[in-house]
Amino acid sequence: MANIFVIADTHFGHAKSLSFVDPNGELLRPFSCVEEMDETIVTNWNNTVGNHDTVYHLGDVVIPRPSLKLLTRLNGRKILIRGNHDQGQLKDFSQYFEDVRGAFFFRPGSDFLGGLIFTHIPVHPLCLSGHYRGNVHGHTHCHLVMDEDEPDKRYFNACVERNSFTPVSIDTVKQYFNN
Repeated sequence: MANIFVIADTHFGHAKSLSFVDPNGELLRPFSCVEEMDETIVTNWNNTVGNHDTVYHLGDVVIPRPSLKLLTRLNGRKILIRGNHDQGQLKDFSQYFEDVRGAFFFRPGSDFLGGLIFTHIPVHPLCLSGHYRGNVHGHTHCHLVMDEDEPDKRYFNACVERNSFTPVSIDTVKQYFNN
């Protein structure tokens, strides 16, 4: 049986992403160069995802565009939820992704009440009320969506920096929302 995964903000080829820091000034990406970062993500992806699995990439795939070719090395069926850095024409992405969308409504199965909305940027909390159980998103890198002083449990951050630079199984996401 094929598995489903999510990942966000790989930023393949993006040297500037190596300088991203958390609120304490600590580097978010512990790599000496962009090639090391790219190879780590590719290796983690292929060690996790099989050829028949599906990966929802929640945006900010590559910067610059020539790095798109790297996607041919990644296992699985790939679906893109476009991010703010995924500029360009649809044809730029359609040769690497089976589908390209702005958002995606995902219903994990009969054992999970309610659906999830997959987006790049976290949706406003009012958009979740009565419509979705939660939002699986990217964009914020290490930051969590907060509800006053606590992380808002209606949001799952799929950014690579939060998930060991590895795609996350939908079962892990379901467990998160079930707790």
